[in-house]
Amino acid sequence: MTIQAFKEFIKEKASKFNPESIRIVSHLDSDGISAAALLVKLCQLKGIQHTLSIVPQLDENKLIELSKEKDDFFVFADIGSGQISLINHLMKDKQVLILDHHSPEKVQPDPHLTHINPHNFNINGSQDISGSGVVYLFCRAIHEGIKEFAYVAIIGAIGDVQEVSGFSSLNQEILQDALNSKKIRTQKGLKIFGLQTRPLYKLLEYSSDINLPGISGSKSGAIQFLQEIGIDPKNGSKWRKFNDLTGEEISTLITNLILKRKNEPNPEDILGNRYLLMDEKHDSPFHDLKEFSTILNGCGRLQRPTLGIGALLDEPNAKRHALKALAEYKSEIVQFMNWFREERGKKILEENNYVIINGQNKVPSTMIGTMSSIISKSQLVKKEIFILGLARQEDKTKVSLRVSSNDDKINLREILQTITKEIGGEAGGHKFAAGAIIPTDKEQEFINKAKKILKKII
Repeated sequence: MTIQAFKEFIKEKASKFNPESIRIVSHLDSDGISAAALLVKLCQLKGIQHTLSIVPQLDENKLIELSKEKDDFFVFADIGSGQISLINHLMKDKQVLILDHHSPEKVQPDPHLTHINPHNFNINGSQDISGSGVVYLFCRAIHEGIKEFAYVAIIGAIGDVQEVSGFSSLNQEILQDALNSKKIRTQKGLKIFGLQTRPLYKLLEYSSDINLPGISGSKSGAIQFLQEIGIDPKNGSKWRKFNDLTGEEISTLITNLILKRKNEPNPEDILGNRYLLMDEKHDSPFHDLKEFSTILNGCGRLQRPTLGIGALLDEPNAKRHALKALAEYKSEIVQFMNWFREERGKKILEENNYVIINGQNKVPSTMIGTMSSIISKSQLVKKEIFILGLARQEDKTKVSLRVSSNDDKINLREILQTITKEIGGEAGGHKFAAGAIIPTDKEQEFINKAKKILKKII
């Protein structure tokens, strides 16, 4: 199986796609919202009526609910590949299209179900293409006008952490479409989050995904560092931003940041590609696609995904309200991270190679994955440690598993499947970011089993 075979398969299925109306169901993260936006744009271009739902997960209860709706044609985007047997059984009287990149359930789809997934063609869906990327290729095969929105799939791929020193495979092809459309440009530079929008000292202080010894997590450390290298963090009473620096100051900053990281495995990792929307102002949070992706996550986690879709389709009112959602999202993250710090040594379980955070009803189920990811990338935990987060939603518990390591031998999805197999539940996701849904009354049993299994791995 090859990339060409995958694209031919998409082309064949796209040629038969001609519904009058569709029911779109997509995931609530950045990639899922990007996927939904592309499908909405296709519907606009083709005059297809559509209704839309953004969901945190696709379980049996949700599928039963959807199966009772009057719609005849369902499109599942960035979701569904792990639920093929359920869809086979529960949606027999519907036409169903799955456009996903998660590792699929090893079940043959029934004739009413079309399943498009890169894994079926030996393409790595965790690295080479995102859910919105699969949707983009499908939409592109139907209408050339969708190329103007290739950047949306790049935002989705960035949201799924598929940009590592550039893109590979199909993501690279989609990036080329985005560059050809003149919608975005790439620029080499510091790849610290918030480069366009945060004051310089905050940029360094909040560099959770890149370790800056003595600076990350410390306001005073960040300000002192800037002063020591001859960069004034203020211009009068106003805090300076990265865009306020001269070319010489930027060179000085980069050189000294690399020196600060001299004991890290790859000190130059602070440098990389940036992907910038050309129609946005330099200080706009929508200018840098990485920041745009965070806005989408905020909209999804706060259950306002239509704002993210509107922002992707360049609707001014939606963009304005999406920024308000982002501010609220950041505030919630701070609140829950403070809760984590307060509960360490109390309700947080910590051993040599794992941290287990049982948020119960204290942390929303829509935030536990974000919280686990932030902790795994922060200086709050050591390297090579599992972060297992749990949070309740009604009679179910949402589980998120992350790891503060890039060891290719670790597959978090398989680990979660092993833990959930004996107690009941559904697990899915990727190698480095996995999730599950378990019955709340099995929480303690799940935690006990997780402790035994995680202890044996690293």
